[in-house]
Amino acid sequence: MKFKFGLVTLFLVLNWAGHAQSLFGEYSEFEEELDSVFFQPEAQVVCLFETGQTYPLIKEGEGWVIGLVTEYHFRYKILGDNPDNFGNITIPFLLAGEMKIEQILDLKATVSYLDGEERKKLDLGEEHIFRSDHENGWSDYRIVFPQVKKGSILEWKYVKVDREYYLLEGWEFQGSYPRIKSQYTFKVPDYLRYQLVTQGTPVRENLQISPSKDNFFWQLENVPAFQMEPYISNPLDYVYRVEGFLFQDGTQFQPIVYSTWEELGTQIQSIPAFVSYFKGNSMKKLGIKDVLYGTDNFQTAENIYRFVKDKFKVEPSVYPLPSQDAKSLVKKGIGNHLDIHLTLLNLLQEHGLSSDLVLINQKGENRTDLIPSPFLNQFSNSLIRLEIKDSTIWLDATDPYLTFGMIPPKKLVPQGFLIRNDESKLVPIDLQHQSGISQQIRLEKDSLGNWAYRIDSKLEGLSVLTLRDQLASPSPELEDLEDEYYDVSLEDRFQEEKLIISRAKKPAFKADEELVILTPFKESIFYENPFLEPRRVYPIDFEYPFYQRFQFEMAVPEGFELDEFPPSVKFATSNQELTYEMESEVNEGSIRLNGVLKINVKKFSPRAYTDLKSFAEKVSESVQFPVILKKKVD
Repeated sequence: MKFKFGLVTLFLVLNWAGHAQSLFGEYSEFEEELDSVFFQPEAQVVCLFETGQTYPLIKEGEGWVIGLVTEYHFRYKILGDNPDNFGNITIPFLLAGEMKIEQILDLKATVSYLDGEERKKLDLGEEHIFRSDHENGWSDYRIVFPQVKKGSILEWKYVKVDREYYLLEGWEFQGSYPRIKSQYTFKVPDYLRYQLVTQGTPVRENLQISPSKDNFFWQLENVPAFQMEPYISNPLDYVYRVEGFLFQDGTQFQPIVYSTWEELGTQIQSIPAFVSYFKGNSMKKLGIKDVLYGTDNFQTAENIYRFVKDKFKVEPSVYPLPSQDAKSLVKKGIGNHLDIHLTLLNLLQEHGLSSDLVLINQKGENRTDLIPSPFLNQFSNSLIRLEIKDSTIWLDATDPYLTFGMIPPKKLVPQGFLIRNDESKLVPIDLQHQSGISQQIRLEKDSLGNWAYRIDSKLEGLSVLTLRDQLASPSPELEDLEDEYYDVSLEDRFQEEKLIISRAKKPAFKADEELVILTPFKESIFYENPFLEPRRVYPIDFEYPFYQRFQFEMAVPEGFELDEFPPSVKFATSNQELTYEMESEVNEGSIRLNGVLKINVKKFSPRAYTDLKSFAEKVSESVQFPVILKKKVD
């Protein structure tokens, strides 16, 4: 297949010559001498210039659109000590084996740096640019820049070819560092119509459209870095960006790609690979000899769920359609999320259970809230909705660790697209769950005669899955925790009871100390108040409702007396959306503290910030209030 790059690129040069471009490896006096950013003077790194240009890829001689091409060009400067170690650049792309969904071409990189008073330039070669191919179909190029120090200018550019032209990846004008100039161009012929989705007032205000509406251009200047705030679960919901979805393709027999949710659902259900999962008897196709029926519908559904989850292995994919037919899945034993969930759906329906396929946009792969238009490519994953009596149960058979009725937090999004005959529609995703942590903390002597906390913890529901995700991405904070605890044991009951139990010990104080200060509730989420800023820009997202329950019991050690302890308190936010209670019981020679924090609502608007900030300050004060012991005076 021969790709027609030259002609389309020529169109861009002719049509956009009026927009100033920066030549690769050539720097202005302003760029070389810049040592601070006036609109963000504390910045250690700044984007001097970045540009992206997207246009369709056409199969030569046939006129078919077979993909999108985007030319990328980035230029950054190191202004200070570079505390983030900026300089290792990763460029991911979805190769997907022989499918070659995305390809990276013409990758170049250079660095301009100061050697004393002299500025030098180094073009990067194979010793600085590496490619890695991963089992999940993704690949990446990694650029490791040398000479990354104050005054250095790092520059790279490349071309990405994307076969999935239905989805316009678009451009992000905001990121971790301030940007002096950020440009994006989208050139599209009139026989392709895209619905452009912009995020952020500056993006909407800086759009320039050609009279023929086939050229779209943005230029944003002096864009501050995106300021992360505590409890933002998906920054993609807030950064300045533009993306798009194809809704009319004049090269196809049916030019209207999507019209209504019902029509999109009908179109998906007519795909041969989709239909194959509902042909014939699934029990026979899958070679099922054991009876999957249980004592009731709940047991039957769980038997089917476990069978499918254990039999098939998921192949990571963001593709919103089946990757193969049912026969191929059974033969290979591996498929994407939709292959596996269509198999589960068919088995459930064959056993008389009311169930539906629901497409979702998994967090971190796209925006959290769906665009209220029937665009298939905004979906990246799927779930099964099961209804038994008055219960709605959500199933995910793609993760071997999950259990019946549990889905991971990253799939707990507000809405999904339910596909059912001619009644396809958006539906809310409301998972019924009990999530949180309970800790019993006691004081006891260790083998050396010193005092230690004995901590028994129970973690349940989505909190277990959140912990699993955190452990999958090791951090210095987690490594520090490992150094603090000893005699650690874990009992994993998640498959049976949706919980795990852990036991551990942690040093408290030495026997010869004269004054002892104990703060046993350090694992409270509000031990250090995360809400310190006077105002809030973005919503506060706790991801899901949960509780934290702490109990501390202690017999006052011989030779000590209780000098101070936390008072009993009880308070809540104005609408009881967050509640907290601490009960202190002091008897002769012992103390018991019971603290309960409940997050009853998962998301709060910035308008609620003042109330929430005040609540967090009070909780922090309570859980930090120490138990103080002092040696008795003879």
